[in-house]
Amino acid sequence: MVMKRIFTIIAIWGGLMVFCALIGEVSVAADNGVASADFLNIGVGGRATGMGGAYTAVADDISSSHWNPAGLTGIDAAQVGFSHIAWYQDISYEYFGAARKFGKLALGVEAVYLNFGKIEGYDINNVPTGEINSTYNLAAGVSMGYELLDNLSAGLTVKYINISLAGTAANAFAADFGMKFQLLPQAAIGAAVTNIGQKLKFETAEENLPATARVGVAITPFGSGFVGAVDVERQKHGDWAVRNGYELRYDRYLLRAGYSYYLDADEDPLGQGVSVGAGALLGPAQFDYTYSPDSRLNSENIHRFSIIFSFGQ
Repeated sequence: MVMKRIFTIIAIWGGLMVFCALIGEVSVAADNGVASADFLNIGVGGRATGMGGAYTAVADDISSSHWNPAGLTGIDAAQVGFSHIAWYQDISYEYFGAARKFGKLALGVEAVYLNFGKIEGYDINNVPTGEINSTYNLAAGVSMGYELLDNLSAGLTVKYINISLAGTAANAFAADFGMKFQLLPQAAIGAAVTNIGQKLKFETAEENLPATARVGVAITPFGSGFVGAVDVERQKHGDWAVRNGYELRYDRYLLRAGYSYYLDADEDPLGQGVSVGAGALLGPAQFDYTYSPDSRLNSENIHRFSIIFSFGQ
């Protein structure tokens, strides 16, 4: 029985690693770096973003639906959460998620909405035509995590994506797959492939989704007082990324820091750079905040806020 479990783990894990590699290679060849719906790569949750997005092996709350759906099995109680990002100019990013565990099975729902704020329109003669409406990005999905073994979980997220550009809409369905393996009490390994699905079609033009494959390791050498994590990521556009994150906990208070680096990027891609954050556990609620300083990509600092309510603990 023990050997059967070991071979099961090796087979499942090896298959996912090969799948991750294939997704990375095929996606680059498929479109030479052209992809749409980049908002799907914006990190959610103050804890995960405070750790620089190195969350594939850490994921254990409602935001797991975004990072690694296998992490939903780490939820001990029903959770509801909200997140808000004050982006540059008038752009804002909103997130809602909820999840609950039923024995070995965990179920979750999530929705993200990117609002571009006020956009002024102009005709071919540069004459103002008024404010442009119906410009937004939206994604909503359902997730499932399941404990295959005591230390091995698998997960799936299926989502609907809608992009509206001044009334011109494109829709697609996509899926995320993930696994999480508790290698030791103080070490976990996670892997996920995200945004695998249909092409977005804008009238006659078609664009691929930003498929991403990543593998991560997380350690807790001193128990829950310290978490260190590293993710290696390959995005559809072909860039390799390395994400590092750290969390220090004292009583009910948490401090975080992270850094994301894209190896082949000439300019800062979405999400690259330094992040620092803090959190507090106050009764059934967890409040988190992340700050990302300005970079070559965005001309303003980015502030992320999130709150998670846990019920039934």
